[in-house]
Amino acid sequence: MVVLRESKQNVEKIIGPDWEESLLMFSRVIGFSLEIDEEIKLEFNPDRPDLFSLYSLKESMENFAGNVRKRGTLKSSKRLLQNNKPASREFAAAFEVDYQQSEIGAILDSVNYLDRLSETVGKKRKQFAFGVHDNNKISGNITYDWIDTASDFETYDLKSGKLRDLLNEHPKGIEYKNILEVNMDTGKIWALNDEKGPISIPPFFNSGRTRVDQNTKNILVDITSTSLYGLIQGLRLSLGYFQKLGIDCKLLSSMDTEYAKNKLNEMEMEINKNAFIELTGIKSDERDIMSNLTKMGYSGDIKKVKVPLERIDVMGMEDLIEDFVKAYGINNIKEKPLVSSFTGKFEDMNYFSSKLRNLMVSLGFQEVINFVLRGNGGDDSIKILNTKSDEYSILRKDMLYGFLDFYQRNKQYGFPQKIFEIGDVFLRGNQYRSLGVSTSGRHSNYSEIKGYLDRLLNAFTDIKPLIVAHKSEELIDGRSGIIEVNGIEIGLIGEANPELIGKYTFNFPVTYFQINLEKLYQILKPLVKDNT
Repeated sequence: MVVLRESKQNVEKIIGPDWEESLLMFSRVIGFSLEIDEEIKLEFNPDRPDLFSLYSLKESMENFAGNVRKRGTLKSSKRLLQNNKPASREFAAAFEVDYQQSEIGAILDSVNYLDRLSETVGKKRKQFAFGVHDNNKISGNITYDWIDTASDFETYDLKSGKLRDLLNEHPKGIEYKNILEVNMDTGKIWALNDEKGPISIPPFFNSGRTRVDQNTKNILVDITSTSLYGLIQGLRLSLGYFQKLGIDCKLLSSMDTEYAKNKLNEMEMEINKNAFIELTGIKSDERDIMSNLTKMGYSGDIKKVKVPLERIDVMGMEDLIEDFVKAYGINNIKEKPLVSSFTGKFEDMNYFSSKLRNLMVSLGFQEVINFVLRGNGGDDSIKILNTKSDEYSILRKDMLYGFLDFYQRNKQYGFPQKIFEIGDVFLRGNQYRSLGVSTSGRHSNYSEIKGYLDRLLNAFTDIKPLIVAHKSEELIDGRSGIIEVNGIEIGLIGEANPELIGKYTFNFPVTYFQINLEKLYQILKPLVKDNT
């Protein structure tokens, strides 16, 4: 979640005297949370980065209330950006922002907004990062080339020194140096330069020489990225922000921006009336659909809709339908009784899962539900493209790490603890319904967890599981193995490796087994009572 904290005075200045009523109404439309105390706290979902600014939020609210849609234009600047392509962070672009009147509050909002994008969508500046400069303080064309780390430099907060010292001593240098390859041996670091010298050392510092102040009237924004995809995403969000405020921008010519230009037009999508009716149950014609989409910032006609540049979250018809429903009003959709000629019953796997759930509770276990997305895993893990957070970047291949996280979060409640989960895991490109069981406490050991496995299986059959030796980085050799039933491999059992537990701050052994329920159900199906 992304949180904006603002003073009441600033909110009233930007939104207007009826700010409280307006924000409460729009929060119900969009789905963000609002807390009013000494300061105003707005909490947004990560999928709407175009709203991470009070000025942008204000425009969306005014557009929704009155169908007033401002759009600045995108033009070409007379300046050039020559990119000499560093080995890392090789993509760069820049554009000029033409504020019609000097309003330092709006300019500072744009600085904060771009910094917020660098930290969130830009993945803490790993994917892309922005620099903001007073355009009147920049001389000539821009080049992206290396400079000597022994060069003198003044940062945006007016700290001066050799670049190599600033990288090791300035808080921003310490925080971000690890995401950029800085060759201290050759003394080279990449910088954006004008004719007078460096204006930005991405993603660390903007130059004090070009810093924005109360006299700034126009700004220049630079963006550097590790990928062309990241560059385009950053340009769409930043250019779209200014265009949404009715401000014109001028893009500096370069190889990167020439390629990206065709991605910087508003995407057109055809309106499929039948799809809207089928998914929402709302009998609307194209004009009604377009009228509601216009309230959400879209433009176009009854056949084709144009998606605002900054709406990087809109990828298909379903996203249009979601915005249509928000504008129409969820409370305005009438409830209807379900019409069916069938009698409902449990799906077989759900029925089997329910029986296992009741059995585990009877054995004294607490059910937990962990995220299927994690932030670490082996090379065989399935990775998420363009994830919003590194903490949730892969699909889990087992449940062990989720259990360890649970013990970490709940250590204050004391041990022993016994937990289980029924959910999906993803391994070698396949998805499996699985049962994970774990204990942690002073006396937790392999014999204990094996006993629970036996009791679980004995509830359905007297077949004894066979444990086959197996090496795993997560489990202790000699106290772990593959679970086989009737010659079929159904899971894994063992004690967690102390080195793995040592990464957490609770100090008790952890035992664990995980079973593929789809395989187990096929074995036990003749013995599981029919659910009719």
